[in-house]
Parts: sequence; structure tokens; C-alpha cells
Amino acid sequence: LAASNVVFPMPTTAVESPDYLRVDRGGREPIYIGTAAPGSFTQTPQSSVVRVDRASAQEGGDGLVFVSAKLSDFVGYYRTIIDLEDFLVTLVRSDGAVLARSPGDHLVGQLLSLNSHFRQGIARNPKSGSYEGASELDGIERLFSYRELESYPVYVSVGLKRSAVIANWAWLMAGHLAFGLPATIS
Repeated sequence: LAASNVVFPMPTTAVESPDYLRVDRGGREPIYIGTAAPGSFTQTPQSSVVRVDRASAQEGGDGLVFVSAKLSDFVGYYRTIIDLEDFLVTLVRSDGAVLARSPGDHLVGQLLSLNSHFRQGIARNPKSGSYEGASELDGIERLFSYRELESYPVYVSVGLKRSAVIANWAWLMAGHLAFGLPATIS
């Protein structure tokens, strides 16, 4: 398969290239990870991973292997396993480019500053870690955990609202008091 497209013939479109993050792979062709950008045909946010096609390059060609992923699939998966009322799920590159986020889809494409809790966290612990604080993008206090995708400078980050932690703790304590207080009084 040389190329695939759902529309034939391809309409004339202006394709803006996203900023790419270069990933060196120890002697192999580097790969490039794009930012979130609207798809040419669907206009839904997607991200791409690109590398030079070595076989094509040896034959004097300029071929690329270009894989594009719909970011809504990432978010859709997490919507099936956690309650996004209290949780925040983010896919973000190591340079702070937000690839996917839910809730807060409108913040996709934003760039986290070097002073963000996330960027400071990955500077201290590049593979995985946790931190707490207000999100730079929406100002909501959360407890965060993150993990790097193996071999890629891309992270999955999950945040839980601080208010949800306190509310769950209060319900747990109320349950203990319901049984403990009468026992203490008697």
C-alpha cells in the first residue's frame, strides 16, 4: 500500500504542517511527532508520526511513512473507564504541546510553559511521576500522575480534582463516624 485516502480524487487543500518534535532513535531513522492539528478532510484534531522511508531514500526518492491518529479515539477510550466529571486525561508531548485533553477539548494545541507543574515534573522524573497543583490551562487544583509512552517523548497524564478527593474522604469519615460515634458514646 503506497497511500490511502477516503476521498478520490483528492481535492485541492491547503495543508498546514504542524510543528514536529524530533525523536532520535540511536542510529535508526529519527521519527517526528506532530502537534494536534485539524485533519485535512474531517477537520477533527489529529496527530501524526512521520519518518523517512529508508527504502525510498535509497532509491533516490523522498518517501515518508506518515501515520495519523484521531485524537478523539484516545479521549473516547478514557471516557469509557473513568468519570470525566472529576478526572482530567491529557496526552502531551515532552515540550508541553497538548495533543488531546478531556474535559477541555478546546485547549488542545496549547503549549504548557516551562514553569508548568507538568514540565517541572518531567524534568525531575522523566519516565513517570506525580504532582499536585492547579492546571496551567484551567486553574483547577488536581492531583496528577503521568507516565511516558515507551520510546516516545509523549505522556499520558491523569488528574483528579482535589475537591473530589476531599469529598470522597468526607464520605468515608462519615461512615466511620456513623458506627464509631455511637460505640464511643455507649
